[in-house]
Amino acid sequence: MKKLIALALCLVLLLALAACGETGTATVDSGETAVMTDPVEEDDAAWHGELPLVPEGEEKTLTIGIRTSGKVTDYKENSYTKWVEEQTGVNLEFVQFSGTSKDAGTQASLMMAAGEKMPDILYAFSGINKQQGEEYGVDGYFLDLNPYFEQGYNYYQKQSMQTLFGDDANRVYHMVMDQGIEPTTGGLYDFPTMQEVPLDTPKYHAWINQEWLDALGLEAPKTIDELYDVLVAFRDQDPNGNGKKDEIPMIGKADNSYKDIVLYVINAYIFCNTSYHFNVTDGKLWIPYDQDEYRQALCFVNKLVKEGLLSPLTWTQTANELKALINSTDGTYTCGIICDHADVGFEPDNDSIFQYVPLHPLADETGRGGYCPRASYSVSYVTRITADCEDPELAFKFLDFTMSQESYMRQRWGEYGVDWEWADGTKEGNMGGPANFRLLSSSIWSTQSNSMWHVVNSVASEKYYTYEVDFSDLTDWDTNRAMKLLQNYENCVDAGQPDEVFTFVSYTADEYEARTDVNADVTDYIKTSRTQFCNGILDPNSDADWNDYLANLKSLGTYDPWMSTAQTAY
Repeated sequence: MKKLIALALCLVLLLALAACGETGTATVDSGETAVMTDPVEEDDAAWHGELPLVPEGEEKTLTIGIRTSGKVTDYKENSYTKWVEEQTGVNLEFVQFSGTSKDAGTQASLMMAAGEKMPDILYAFSGINKQQGEEYGVDGYFLDLNPYFEQGYNYYQKQSMQTLFGDDANRVYHMVMDQGIEPTTGGLYDFPTMQEVPLDTPKYHAWINQEWLDALGLEAPKTIDELYDVLVAFRDQDPNGNGKKDEIPMIGKADNSYKDIVLYVINAYIFCNTSYHFNVTDGKLWIPYDQDEYRQALCFVNKLVKEGLLSPLTWTQTANELKALINSTDGTYTCGIICDHADVGFEPDNDSIFQYVPLHPLADETGRGGYCPRASYSVSYVTRITADCEDPELAFKFLDFTMSQESYMRQRWGEYGVDWEWADGTKEGNMGGPANFRLLSSSIWSTQSNSMWHVVNSVASEKYYTYEVDFSDLTDWDTNRAMKLLQNYENCVDAGQPDEVFTFVSYTADEYEARTDVNADVTDYIKTSRTQFCNGILDPNSDADWNDYLANLKSLGTYDPWMSTAQTAY
């Protein structure tokens, strides 16, 4: 499988290089020449990416509203800030919002409600979600960006999408833009960004403690029955050898991407991707949540919780609490099977990355399972230009420039020549194909620095920016992590998905309104009921409890209008 992936990525890169031979170039300050690919569509765009945005001798300032990251030492005196200012000629000032994303969203909402002057741009501002942003847009707080897209001011966005999606760029571009439309007014109040990062696409990242397996003479489970037997052994046979019954056989964080160990189990019984909800067969949508195989999965998870094999902390703990359990401070590990992304769950220089190995998706238990759900790509609608912006065209072009390829590199990997540098493509990369760059500071994203804003707001894919890894040295922490992330991805590809997979669709205004009225109630009920069935508040073995659940699904509008409007749109 690894060889096939490497071959496929080599072909992608070769095709990209071949396509670049007929395009123009633009000089960037890294001392390299960045290859610029053709826009998504040939048109009479009003702007073709000319820089700087502000003529020499003039001064223009944009204020950026951003949620403060503790990993950034200074936003103004920041390497990324200085680079963007030099490229665009725009002076940047920052309005920082504190706390969690939700806290920042509340602060911004209070400012608008009080009539206070807003920053020109709310940048990667997830504290105000897409639906809230549209409501504020309709109320006049955010600008409709459609005129700027229609005039072709999104040069770098289109260019990056061409690099990312190739021949499929037009289809994906129009789908992303259509999804961003507020259906009642036709306004587009967000600047869409997207990423396709293959190693991040598996919906869960399950890991098993290899030293525990070795201590008990066991192999990693491949089936539901084998999983049960291994968990019992972890619970009863003191695999960490400390003479205490302190082992947690299995734990994760439910309803959380990468951490959802419950989703890992359910997919052995039936395909279930909680990001998109619907399954599809021969063009007909259906949900897994009312199927007998889904009920069987809930029965099994309920059994694991009852027998102390799956920790109930899976539904209550924070991400940081899970991380603390994964990373031992004294060399004595307490978790057998965990679920988290390697870039998040394993602390740098902690031995936990050497203790755990990727766990393959479980084999089909029912004839309808054995899958690994994947995200197709990540699309965000959380960057806006506010009504207080005095030069929205400049703000739009500035945002578009942040979609450029080098801007992505600097947003994600830090300062050129300090944190990373281009490679010649002769060495293997972390995705198995040739590497495009090398890391000079491997922990730049996880530690405090002044190289970036610690938020990615661009159109890009790490598939095209794979970094050099020496897979022969697995004693190195970063190398070990890279190898295991690749193995986890290969395991997911090997497990596969159904032939037809539901992802994004576009709704008419009437469909959108009909679905919105019930969407939160339906999805919250599905999630809450799953938690209750798993933890025994409801009994998945009880026909009465199950039938009540099904009746409630119907009464909430799950089938009509929630699924019926999705079917029409699909």
